Amino acid sequence: MRRDGWYAGELWLSLDIRGGGLHRTTTLPAVHDYQAVLEALERLWAEILRSMERRERVFRVHVALLNLTPASERQLDLLLDDDPARRKWEATSAAIDRINARYGRTLASVGLWRPPPGGHAGGKISYTRIPRPEDFW
Repeated sequence: MRRDGWYAGELWLSLDIRGGGLHRTTTLPAVHDYQAVLEALERLWAEILRSMERRERVFRVHVALLNLTPASERQLDLLLDDDPARRKWEATSAAIDRINARYGRTLASVGLWRPPPGGHAGGKISYTRIPRPEDFW
């Protein structure tokens, strides 16, 4: 998303459980940095877990960023004065992206990076574009 110059305005989290599923969404202030997305995901995760029964088991997790807008059309929220912090986190995310692009893998990340069992989780079937090699890091 960042590589192609997009900002997200909403985050969607869904957990599949036996007999159905649970989902929540939250709005975002047109962001594309790790910190904003992870903070929103953490809030949704805690909220959805509070609504689950203790014995329910999650067997699939879906996460999506929605309401994407091109960077050239980004509009800041007048009531949310987060521009200094947002710029800091966007610069941090951009630095991580530059390091990873230069060395061709996930060399730098926010938090521990441990590849999933059985291989990579990056490349998926794309219905809108042909995946690039960096989609598989």
